[in-house]
Amino acid sequence: MIMKRITTGIFGLDDLIEGGFPKPSNILIVGSCGTGKTTFSLQFLVDGVRKGETCLFISLEETLSDIVKFCERYNWELDRMFKEEKIRMLKLNPSRIIKSSAVEEISEVVAQIVKESNITRIVFDSLTTFCLLFESELAKRIAIARLCELFKKLGCVSVMTGVMQKGAINPPFAEFVTDGVILLYYAIKGDERARAIEVRKMRGTDHSKWVHPLEITPEGLRVISAQHVPYQSLEPYFRI
Repeated sequence: MIMKRITTGIFGLDDLIEGGFPKPSNILIVGSCGTGKTTFSLQFLVDGVRKGETCLFISLEETLSDIVKFCERYNWELDRMFKEEKIRMLKLNPSRIIKSSAVEEISEVVAQIVKESNITRIVFDSLTTFCLLFESELAKRIAIARLCELFKKLGCVSVMTGVMQKGAINPPFAEFVTDGVILLYYAIKGDERARAIEVRKMRGTDHSKWVHPLEITPEGLRVISAQHVPYQSLEPYFRI
C-alpha cells in the first residue's frame, strides 16, 4: 500500500523524504533561536494554501501582527492569506488556560475549527511553551501524546516546534511521540554561521541520513539536497 504524502513546501526537502510528509502525521521541528523554525512552519502552511488547502496556525507565543511583520521579506502574501482565512489563526494565552483541562480546552476549539474550515495542515508553536503548563514529566508526555492523537484523528499533518539546547531536544520526550523529527542547525563555519538541516526521523520513510546545507531566500527556506555537511562541522553548535 502506497503511503499518502503531502508536500512540505520547503524546496529540496521532499527529495529527502520520499516526496513529502506522511498523511496524517505529526512532525517535530527543532532548533535553537535563529535556525528558521518559524519560517519553516509558515512556509509549510503557505504551500498548503497555494495548493487550495485551508490551514491552521496555533500560537502560544507570537501574535498575528508579529508573524506577518516577520515574514514581510518573503514573497508569500501572508497578510492576505490570514485576512482571507486561508490560514486560520488560533492564539492561545498560556496564562488563561486551566492546567487541569488544557488539552481538553485546546482539543475542543481545534476540532471545531478543523471541521468548519476543512483544515488539512496545522502548525503548533510551540511544544516547549505548552509543556510549561504541566509540572511533571509524565504529565507533559501524556499531554503531547494526546495532542498528536487529536491532530492525526482529524486527518491533519501537523508541524510542531521545539527547542534544541546544546544538542538536547526540549521537550526531550517529544521526539519519541511524534512521527517525524527534523533538526535545524545554525553552526559556526569559519568566521560566520551556516545553516543546515537533518531529517532525524520519519516513520514509514526511507529518508536521507545526511545533514544538508540550508539557505534562506526570498521564497523561504531552500535545502541543497545534492550536498551534505560533515557532521563533525556541527560540533561547535553543540557547545554554544
